[in-house]
Amino acid sequence: MRQFIKIAGVLAFAGICLSACAMAPATDDNELQVLQNQADETNQKIKEIYHRMSVMQFMLDNHQKTIHDLEKCNVQQARQPLAVAETQPVFSPAENMDETDTVTTDRLSSLPAASPPPSPAVKSVAEPARAPQQLYDEALSTYKRNDYASALSMFNSFIAHYPAHDLIDNALYWSGECLYSQKKFSAAIAFFKKVIDTYPRGGKAPDAMLKVGYTYLNLDDPPKAKYYFKEVIKSYPFSSAAEKAELKLKRIR
Repeated sequence: MRQFIKIAGVLAFAGICLSACAMAPATDDNELQVLQNQADETNQKIKEIYHRMSVMQFMLDNHQKTIHDLEKCNVQQARQPLAVAETQPVFSPAENMDETDTVTTDRLSSLPAASPPPSPAVKSVAEPARAPQQLYDEALSTYKRNDYASALSMFNSFIAHYPAHDLIDNALYWSGECLYSQKKFSAAIAFFKKVIDTYPRGGKAPDAMLKVGYTYLNLDDPPKAKYYFKEVIKSYPFSSAAEKAELKLKRIR
């Protein structure tokens, strides 16, 4: 971390120097433009380094808190009499889950993992008359026209008939977006989490995790929203979704 700070300081100094050079009188317009471009590029690199340092600091703080909590828990368990430990009731996920918890492993990190999530409900649809790419493109165009119900039907058709297609994770994600836009938040979560659980390395996984956080905010559940925003930053630290999650966390703290 100190090395990054030193690098950032050097780049900041270089940016100031370049900016000063760009502001000095110059007889050659081309040379002045070159200096200005160099200053702009340096400033952009400095911003990128600051962002990465911010993400790394957040991850470091999060790991330190986790270690502290584990150490505290171990100390408490060591002090607890064996007879008391044997009489503690077994945690039952079914007794501590609300409607949104039944679709996937969305318990906070301090809770035991729930049973594997069921797949989101996809209605039975007739065999499509279009090729997969054509059907997907039409569904996405329909979504962009704000016809969410029709778009959802098309995406469901794509999911039902082309489950092995390369765009299946995208179709699941946009199905969740269709439901989210209709304020059917609990149903939308099922699709977003299906993307996260089944295609964690896919291109839509960071956005899906971010959208789960947004959805929990709409369900008036800030703790779970914050959990997923932190997960976005931890799992996909240099994605655009991580930047948005970081901004959201700052606003809801």
